[in-house]
Amino acid sequence: MGSLHILVTGSAGFLGSNIVRLFQARGLQVTGTWHETPPEAREGTRWLRFDLRKGLSWYDAPRERIRAVIHCAAIASVEMCEREKELARAVNVEATRMLADWCADRGIDFIFISTDLVFDGTKGWYTEEDPVSPASWYAETKALAEEAARLHHPRSWIIRPSLCYGISRGSPGSFLSWTIGRLSRGETVDFYTNQYRTPVFAEDVAETARRILERRPPPGIYHAGGPERLTRYDIALLAARIFLGSTRGIRPALLERPSIPGGFDDTSLDTAKARRDLEMNFTPLVMGFESVRSMTAAAPCGPQNETFHDGESSHG
Repeated sequence: MGSLHILVTGSAGFLGSNIVRLFQARGLQVTGTWHETPPEAREGTRWLRFDLRKGLSWYDAPRERIRAVIHCAAIASVEMCEREKELARAVNVEATRMLADWCADRGIDFIFISTDLVFDGTKGWYTEEDPVSPASWYAETKALAEEAARLHHPRSWIIRPSLCYGISRGSPGSFLSWTIGRLSRGETVDFYTNQYRTPVFAEDVAETARRILERRPPPGIYHAGGPERLTRYDIALLAARIFLGSTRGIRPALLERPSIPGGFDDTSLDTAKARRDLEMNFTPLVMGFESVRSMTAAAPCGPQNETFHDGESSHG
């Protein structure tokens, strides 16, 4: 594994930057790609700027032979995907197809980063064998991208992360930046008591990818989620206690989904396959939050200039 050279798309984003950081810490050679937001400076990483929609046809003579591509880049905003449906299809679906083709033609390993939101939330504890049931255009594009990855690179792997948290540019990232930022400014924020997730430490997603490349299991899907099924309200309470020492401003609310039966939204993921095949031990939320606080010196932060990786609106 040490001799692998790995290309990470979307390396300026939240999850991509965490994958680059963990892989470098493991002594792996990494090239990161970015499009609009310049990446955080990191010694030892090569950076490439390109438009995903143009594919990698121009990248045929790298200085180091690429052995694997981890495809994180995407339009992850539900609102933007709804507004710009053709753009979302081009970036999320067609770019994935082109990358899968490119890798398959050259014998390069391919890992596609998907989302738990390929499920509509009417069941919970989804396994890799459950049929997808996307409830938004963003989720639809990710489901279509999964299909493209499997069709165009038969030996590809797909990782479906749940709600991700971790660090971003030295501060708490993803939903943590939004939650901590608003509460630290004294705002009152509603969080859903009937929306369930299995929040996952971004480093665990990166480690899942690393173990796939190291162990080379049969191609297929791996779920990456934390061990606890928690409501958005419970997650917010824990984050506020650990990062701010107070839960002031957190208000319970109900997510109304009149078009979907059940009265709840539950995209919790069953991770038995990853725990069995990859021997993954996913981090409990309190330990993950404590780790993020330690890495960021417990400094509260405002919202970062980033897109939420879980593809949801920031509220709730």
